[in-house]
Amino acid sequence: MPEARSAPAETWNQTFGATSKVRLIHILKNLHTSEIKIYSDASREFIELLDSEPGGEVLREYVEQSPRLVELAEAWRLHREKPGMAYIVSLFATVLGHPGGKSRRHSLVKKSLDRVAGTILEDKEKMGDLYLELNSGEFRRQNAALDLLAAIVRRGGGVASEIAKSFDFKMAVLPQLSGMRKKRRGRDGGNRKKGTDFGSTRRSFIGFAMSFLEVGNPRMLRWVLQQRELFSGVLRGIADDDTDIIVYVLSTLRDNVLVEESLVPPALRSVLFGSATLEQLSLISGNTDAGEAADVAHEVLVMVCTDPKNGLMRSSNLRGNDKRLLDLMKKLKATEVVHHKNLLLAIVSKRLPLCSAYMSEFPYNTEPRPSSSWFSAVSLAADMISSAKRDDIFQSLLSTSHDLVSIDDEQVQVMLKCIVPNMFTRAVINRGLLHSDDLVKHGSLRLVFESVNLLCYVIDAINGMVSSVRAQSEFNNSTKVTVK
Repeated sequence: MPEARSAPAETWNQTFGATSKVRLIHILKNLHTSEIKIYSDASREFIELLDSEPGGEVLREYVEQSPRLVELAEAWRLHREKPGMAYIVSLFATVLGHPGGKSRRHSLVKKSLDRVAGTILEDKEKMGDLYLELNSGEFRRQNAALDLLAAIVRRGGGVASEIAKSFDFKMAVLPQLSGMRKKRRGRDGGNRKKGTDFGSTRRSFIGFAMSFLEVGNPRMLRWVLQQRELFSGVLRGIADDDTDIIVYVLSTLRDNVLVEESLVPPALRSVLFGSATLEQLSLISGNTDAGEAADVAHEVLVMVCTDPKNGLMRSSNLRGNDKRLLDLMKKLKATEVVHHKNLLLAIVSKRLPLCSAYMSEFPYNTEPRPSSSWFSAVSLAADMISSAKRDDIFQSLLSTSHDLVSIDDEQVQVMLKCIVPNMFTRAVINRGLLHSDDLVKHGSLRLVFESVNLLCYVIDAINGMVSSVRAQSEFNNSTKVTVK
């Protein structure tokens, strides 16, 4: 997850050597003092050291000398339940989350830190300390605990599964930790800028929740995603998060959950993307200032809304959720936002009843007039009619019936409503075709063209089906044996 790293100390611009060892020894010694200012400064200095350019080398040198991190463990013991404990927890989070401690090139260091992470999980007192920090009501302490838990999870599937099994996801404080940021108002009149949030645990909460998905253990994913308090907290209000957070969350969901390898069943994916979440994603994708976040949100929406494996789009063996999709379609600003229009067309191209239902409640004024809003509306309708052309228009009828298709058949009626939408009556179309404005004529003619084009497509499909039924009937008659 993107994090704001501390700037390297100005005095630390040399490679790891004797001087740095002396400095590290001094830091470790100060961690054990009883003066909060001294050990908090020592914690910050150690974190600053690890975040500097030679931080990986510093970490490896320390772990090789002290595989169990005994100095840090002693600092934890000395400052347990005391003011400033958050600084020690933050130091552990930095150590266990440092990229230099995860590299397979330094397997001994990695194994040592993995054991330390496992020890924390197995130690009831240490886990109790973390729960105490989470329930403290102080955002710095809560952030430190969340960051440490996330760092442990990211160390791999083993410890991640242990946390998934043992962590109390029903904690009353958990939904509060996902809360929206408190914003400092500046000269910009309160407009949010990156880094202006104050007193928020949301970024750390999101990091903790998404760390489980980053690990990507299929069995664990199914269990963790059922913890609604965790992921509803992440997705609720995501449209108000910073761009880097939005991209991080949605790309992680896209790459680790919305893939076949995740083994997450459609029903669970459907729960994850409820109506409120879909609306949040549509707000992001429709935000012209969101940049990459808007693109990722659109990509995720298309995947969620058009792939039956994600639980919303109906298929031959999955029920889907037409109501949720239709509700989303009605909220899209399809005549104003390109992403919204493309999403709408992607949905209707997959399921004709949704096209028919949307056309029946077409949310735009269709009365011909020389305005950009009318032209956008009629162009949208024409594009939707064009998108309704599908090779499997009558496939379900062919597979379930040996009779010819009736005009009263439900699927035929659905198709007819797509060909001739209710709001485009003969009078409306005539007024458009006879309008004095050439653009209005063009828009109306385009609509008629797409309707006729789809009608021809349907007639061809019906003729093909009739020929198939006739050929099958002739074949059956030719194979009959008459016994006299």
